[in-house]
Amino acid sequence: MRLDCYGLPRIRRLQRLSRFGLPRGGGSRRRKRLDHQIQEQKLVPGTKIFTKHFLAGTFANFFVYIQYYVLIVSVTTYAKETYAASVSAAGFAASIFILGALLARFVSPVVMKTLGRRRTLLTGLALVVLSCLAYLVTNSLLALLLIRALHGVAYGISQTAVTSLVTARIPISHHGEGIGYFMLSITVGSAIGPFIGTVAMHILGFNTLFLICAAVSVLALLCALAMGPEQAKLRSATEAENTTKKLAFTTFVEPSALPISTVTALIYFGYGAVLTYLNSFAAEQGLVEAAGIYFVIYALIMFVTRPLTGRLFDRRGDLPVMVPGYSAMVVGLAVLAAATNSFLLLAAAALMGFGIGASQPAGLALAIKNAPDSQLDVANSTYFVFMDAAIGVCPLVLGWMVPTFGYRGLYLAVTAIAALALGAYLAGKRAHKI
Repeated sequence: MRLDCYGLPRIRRLQRLSRFGLPRGGGSRRRKRLDHQIQEQKLVPGTKIFTKHFLAGTFANFFVYIQYYVLIVSVTTYAKETYAASVSAAGFAASIFILGALLARFVSPVVMKTLGRRRTLLTGLALVVLSCLAYLVTNSLLALLLIRALHGVAYGISQTAVTSLVTARIPISHHGEGIGYFMLSITVGSAIGPFIGTVAMHILGFNTLFLICAAVSVLALLCALAMGPEQAKLRSATEAENTTKKLAFTTFVEPSALPISTVTALIYFGYGAVLTYLNSFAAEQGLVEAAGIYFVIYALIMFVTRPLTGRLFDRRGDLPVMVPGYSAMVVGLAVLAAATNSFLLLAAAALMGFGIGASQPAGLALAIKNAPDSQLDVANSTYFVFMDAAIGVCPLVLGWMVPTFGYRGLYLAVTAIAALALGAYLAGKRAHKI
């Protein structure tokens, strides 16, 4: 009987593991986590996924990602057109947001232990609304950069808090499936947000674009209010630990989430390369029209993949989900590196959609699998910090390759990194670290 499978329909199965022995590689720390899982499962009543709490949190996350993607595709152009910013300064207006979000993800577990998850989410979303409105009154590039940084902090806190609130209440026997459905909010947001941003920027103007972002953020805030209060037992447990725990490494990073988070970061180097350089690569190859629907194909395949692989994760464990997912990423990046026509470019989009759609929610489920409820916030934060950092760091670490080896060389490099991620995952499974 394997502990790494979330298809555990009864608490008795967990209790039997705790009483009669852990799998190979277990120990007192792992036994303690298992006891936490038993207690947490008792606090998550029933087996329903689509509760009011789950749906409200999923829609809140969806609206958060809508405003994120609307601005990520437009803020560079806004900085250049409004403040005559250089290309590098306009790019920094986009990247400083990511830096703020990374900082927020690190500190958000501490904030949640102090304020509680729900109050942290409401505070973060209120700051997101104010940030969107603040763009309307900026009068200099410096002011824009400051608002982008603060907006990134608000976004990072909000997204980490809503993820913790939702995942904490998903029944353990449906963890993979539930997280898969929840992550669809990111998939749909990533498909709709850039479209809204592009249309608003070119047709409606930037002021209207900022008002749209503020309105969408208000919808996210209303959804968060509809989630209702946290469970009393979970909140009191968090508060009790908060009174005794001093600041330490585990305050900001969950050690059990590090292996899968590291593997995910390696995979997301490839995704970061696609986000950053796809349009330039497509223009070089004369595939601009195909590039225009690349992320539509990517999102559609991901939309279909996530619920199916989530159920497979719950029934068979992570191995049948992660290996095909990581393999699809390796093949997809290799196909992209070799693409000379629209068919190959869109085939790469479909393969990567399957790869990310399968591996991202399953990776999150693995990251929080062994974490007690008091560390759930930290496990979520750890996973997303590594994921976001890989996307942001990729252009800095690998961008030097483009002038020398071209875009094909860059995509071959991230193909090799994705293959390394697959090998690292399999090695982690053999060593019982994942």
